[in-house]
Amino acid sequence: MIRTLTFACLFIGLSSLCFSNVGVKYETVEAKGWGASEQDAINAAIVEALGRVNGKNISASNQLKSLSQSINNNGQKSRMTQKEMQK
Repeated sequence: MIRTLTFACLFIGLSSLCFSNVGVKYETVEAKGWGASEQDAINAAIVEALGRVNGKNISASNQLKSLSQSINNNGQKSRMTQKEMQK
């Protein structure tokens, strides 16, 4: 009984995929990206372009890790900022 039910569900699921109008839709999008390096700018532009097509709810596989540090050395203030991509 379980085997028959599983087969029926599988058959219905595959049949619906075959008869549905599933296709690839191509869209041309222009986007600009800025970054500390050329690769950072390319990554930013790709994320922006995908966000325009798919909405902003995309999940990037790379996240920007930003470290900012302020140093006060005998009255002289300095600031250091470091950014890197995490996978």
